[in-house]
Amino acid sequence: MKKFLLSILALCLASTAAMAQTSDAVKASTGLYTGDLYVSFDPINEETEVTGQQTVELTADGANTIQFALRNFAFGEMQLGDIIIPAIEVALQNSKVSFGEKEALRMTLGKGETAIDCAVKILSTSSQIENNKLVVNLDITWFFGEEQTPIYVRFVGDKVEASAAVKASVGDYTGDLYINLGAPIDDTTEVTGQYKVELTAAGANSINFALRNFSFGDLQLGDIVIPNMPVSMNGTKVTFGDMEPLRMLLGEGETAIDCSVKVDPATSYVENHVLFVNLDIVWFMGEDQTPIYVRFNSSEWVGLQHVSIAKKTGRIYSIDGHYAGNSLEGLSRGIYVQDGKKIYVK
Repeated sequence: MKKFLLSILALCLASTAAMAQTSDAVKASTGLYTGDLYVSFDPINEETEVTGQQTVELTADGANTIQFALRNFAFGEMQLGDIIIPAIEVALQNSKVSFGEKEALRMTLGKGETAIDCAVKILSTSSQIENNKLVVNLDITWFFGEEQTPIYVRFVGDKVEASAAVKASVGDYTGDLYINLGAPIDDTTEVTGQYKVELTAAGANSINFALRNFSFGDLQLGDIVIPNMPVSMNGTKVTFGDMEPLRMLLGEGETAIDCSVKVDPATSYVENHVLFVNLDIVWFMGEDQTPIYVRFNSSEWVGLQHVSIAKKTGRIYSIDGHYAGNSLEGLSRGIYVQDGKKIYVK
């Protein structure tokens, strides 16, 4: 009986290890791609003009599948946010990566009055990666009432290598948020609550900043998203480039506020997986302008937020993503990740 159980256990471990083995197609496709985005109500052809420059991120989310992320998607004046499609099967033939057929994914893009209910589908027959060039055609069906309007999207871009600053900063951060109306934050300012900030790659030397579910008093203001923030390394510290304040509308309806948002580059940074950010928000009310000071100081970081494995494998990774084996014995003191959970080795 014991021998039989050991045989079953060996088979399970072998099966799990096989599932965890990342395919060559996944390895060949994952990365950042920057290039041209085309968006049109009509089918895209050679006469369609480029809408703008965009970045697409492909990340592994299984042994043979990837996640597609087109961030900060906009169409005309509509800011529609991120288009994310998980679990796309990929296959490698010669030097070409092809995408498997996948049902259209229903989603809501944007928020408030400009939000659109739609279905998004990658056209597998005309989407591919070859020689580090990504070509993706998306069909978006916009539903409003009984009407259905097609939106055609094409991305053509080349793979780029993320800088050390981007690699050191991307991840999910959880920590304390401080908010003061009219007066700068100091040592007497009390914590408003626990919040989450996401930093995602936007290009070889830039990131997207997202403070999720921001609220001020009874005002539920939603996400503060600042795209394409330049970053650079200064020793062990990641610093943010200076940007013009970004004008945005936070919240919905009567409680929405018209404001501008700016990250203070002189006092904001990432170091040793700690994110410290000061945001300067200016609230416009007619001719009046009221400053809102916001500070985020992280207490937890997850840098492997894009990596998921279908089943638990027992594989252990260092906090910067390097494989460290399957046993805690002999590991140096520090923080590790095993099956999606943090482990502290003392």
